[in-house]
Amino acid sequence: RRQRQMCIRDRPDTSDVRIKLLKNGKIVKMAEKGKLTYKTDEPGNYRVEIYQLRRVFPFIRKKERPWIYSNPIFVTKD
Repeated sequence: RRQRQMCIRDRPDTSDVRIKLLKNGKIVKMAEKGKLTYKTDEPGNYRVEIYQLRRVFPFIRKKERPWIYSNPIFVTKD
């Protein structure tokens, strides 16, 4: 089987982001610092969600703010 590789990158200067890769609606991989790489040979419907991590008030932990939702990425067998 041939593996396919997906590489998702945000702007190089953005460090406060969380990238989620979903397959058929479930999270399969998550990364921070603006880069996510994923290899697979499994067909499915994939999608990427990117969130900015921001503080509402100083000294409070960062919260996810929705930023980008991709269209579906369809991976099929050869």
